[in-house]
Amino acid sequence: MLNLYLRNTTASGFAYFRHDYYKAEPINYALRFSDVQNIQAPAGSFTQAMSLPLTDSLKSRLGFIDKPGYIPSNDENGESGTTLFKKKYPAALGTKGNPVILGYIQVKSVVTTGPRKDVEVVFFSDGINMTKAVGDKMLTDLDLSDYEHELNLVNISQSWIGLLFSGDVRYGLIDKGFNWSLPDNPPWTSDDGLWQGELTPYIRARCLVDQIFEDAGLTYLSDFFDSTDFGNIYLPAYNGNASINVLDEGDQTSGAGLDGDTTGTTALNVLQLVDSISGGSDPSSNWTNATTYKYTCPFTGYYDMTFSCKWETTDPAHFVKIYLYKNGSSIGTLVDTTQTSATFAGFPAFSNSGQLVWDGTLLQSASNGGALDNKYVLGQGFLFEAGDEIQIYRETNGISAKIYGGGTGTPTVGDAFTTSIVFSNVGAPLSGQDVDLSTNMPELKQVDFLLSLQKMFNLVFIPSGIENEFIVEPWDDYFDTGTQIDWSSKVIRDKSITLRPTTDIQFKEYEWTYREGLDFISDAVENNLNRVYGAFKVLDSGNDFATGDKKLETNVGNYILSLIPGSSFPIHRSLQTDGSGIENPLAMLAYWGGLVTSFGEYYLRNDVGTTVGPSTQFPLFSPYSANNPTLTDRDLNFGMEAAFVPQQCNPLNTLYYTYWKDYIRELYAESSRILECTVIFDNFDLLQFNWNNKYYIDDALWRVLELNTDLNGNGTATVKLLKVQDASVDCEDTPTSYLPLSNTILFNNSTPASPDYGSKECCIKYGYRYELNRNTGNRCRPRNQQTQPQ
Repeated sequence: MLNLYLRNTTASGFAYFRHDYYKAEPINYALRFSDVQNIQAPAGSFTQAMSLPLTDSLKSRLGFIDKPGYIPSNDENGESGTTLFKKKYPAALGTKGNPVILGYIQVKSVVTTGPRKDVEVVFFSDGINMTKAVGDKMLTDLDLSDYEHELNLVNISQSWIGLLFSGDVRYGLIDKGFNWSLPDNPPWTSDDGLWQGELTPYIRARCLVDQIFEDAGLTYLSDFFDSTDFGNIYLPAYNGNASINVLDEGDQTSGAGLDGDTTGTTALNVLQLVDSISGGSDPSSNWTNATTYKYTCPFTGYYDMTFSCKWETTDPAHFVKIYLYKNGSSIGTLVDTTQTSATFAGFPAFSNSGQLVWDGTLLQSASNGGALDNKYVLGQGFLFEAGDEIQIYRETNGISAKIYGGGTGTPTVGDAFTTSIVFSNVGAPLSGQDVDLSTNMPELKQVDFLLSLQKMFNLVFIPSGIENEFIVEPWDDYFDTGTQIDWSSKVIRDKSITLRPTTDIQFKEYEWTYREGLDFISDAVENNLNRVYGAFKVLDSGNDFATGDKKLETNVGNYILSLIPGSSFPIHRSLQTDGSGIENPLAMLAYWGGLVTSFGEYYLRNDVGTTVGPSTQFPLFSPYSANNPTLTDRDLNFGMEAAFVPQQCNPLNTLYYTYWKDYIRELYAESSRILECTVIFDNFDLLQFNWNNKYYIDDALWRVLELNTDLNGNGTATVKLLKVQDASVDCEDTPTSYLPLSNTILFNNSTPASPDYGSKECCIKYGYRYELNRNTGNRCRPRNQQTQPQ
């Protein structure tokens, strides 16, 4: 019989104290491996009603549960009797002082029979439901404030050598809608380097796992998450914006206008626009109203501006000229009434009847004389640097030269009779501000991120036996660490024993795939090959009874690497088929490939916007664990693919062959079997039980798939077990090395001095191509590099 234990806080933490309950009613306990394998399902959940005598010991833990009218005085720590029925009391079922099944009790009633008082409770096993614990929160809801940093050249450079947050954040390059190509639209030139904000921060996947668990009140034990290999996997903090989101800098827009008309001759000087007139605004104090009358750019970025002007010259000999100034120098003419031609000085003609959008030059009036009200949309994309000072200058001549500042009405920013300028949109900064990683996260639920990791790396999430703690490991690693226990003598032989093949738990087809990509290369692959790039299928053509299919699809997309056209630089190009950026890109995972010096020279801007370089140390992120990978490197594709970038040899270690192959082999091997029987199963067995245990029965090892027992019953359990397969290989010959000089794959740990070229069957099975040659002999070769869509 199991005992009930209530948890009580002690000076050193907490401890469990035993409490007896009356009769040993059946406690039907069911365990299924599918429950712990699927992180969306709570494992081993059940409820059990119990009746406990209200002893002094129990009362010390439940409080004055039998006194509903009790109200504690101010100096007491107790609770009123009416609130005690609303509480969860941490509890456990166990034996010999060892809590085995964690949970809590709810008090349902207190029954008084003469001097005897009993408490009716329900025990709820606390099967950990990760989906419920994490909830519907998104990656953008994570508290990543520990990774806030300034966007500057020092931090970017430090990230590349692992010194920014110990390598937890690194910067890389994604084409986020720029549609770069050489020579027509290069990402950089020697005098126009990459802006810092055109780079993308990547955050270590393990940091996201840690924060998800912490925010959900969970912990984990995992050699896999702590491994060097997983530590080199990152998620781009990229949500479709062309530049990096920063901490909220407030409203940087501004609007200022002329407070009153100006008439007559005026030497070249600043036009006195102020934000204090009607319609004016300057929430972040970027506009100066006195002396300089200027807008000071708060950071380096793109600025949209609208300039409205009404001017008048009734005498053709008089003129009005208005200029846009930056840092004390003119960067363009807005109005010049001395010009009579449709175009002048290389500027386009201006239409008085509407608005024109700035297209790389400035706009101005070509008319002479008369009163005109003109509105110029000066920019969707003026690139200004932090500290740049923007002013409007004017120069007028003659008594009829007039610039309106309200006319006969009230001066109002944007009004037809008021000359004014409005900074209507201030884009994300390109350098100098504090980066907020949370707001840069792609749109993905936290639990879907964990599910994607599970499907990629065949992870099991096993409750450790400690409250809210999981063991998280790849399937292979978890089951390799189990204890071997002899159950030969525990099988009850006079009850039915069923041995059968694994046919009924097999599928005709298994498929592992990323979510369908949104970029143009993914589209091309899906349209031409009718599949997702990097997917892998297993087809059981030899089983006439296997039916249906099983598709394991991640919620993240594939990080496809291709070259910037006309260059040797490999990056992810987040572009649609028409060359525009992707508004809501998928979350992706990629290996940090280090600083690579073989791609060529590139240029970057420093903190004041000056182009520096050239540099040949390029930060690489890739689906492969190394640049120019070879056979023994790792690949984040499920199946082998011909790459769009140079490779020595396609890596053998895809996600399927590294993490899923042995799992499938247990189901499909010729010797695979299911065993169902009844075994002796007492409290000691319960204490000893772990999912990765291997049980020895009838000259074979088995692992438990399902177990059903009455914890207060006769000490037996019905079990369903799967036979453990001996370590084996998929094919008779296994690729083990690559010879670049001869472009040949060797098998079975052979050497160039004594080569083994493998069989055609095994070469093709592992994804390579088999080349027939009468002169040199048949050889197994890597897949050729694909021609990438442009």
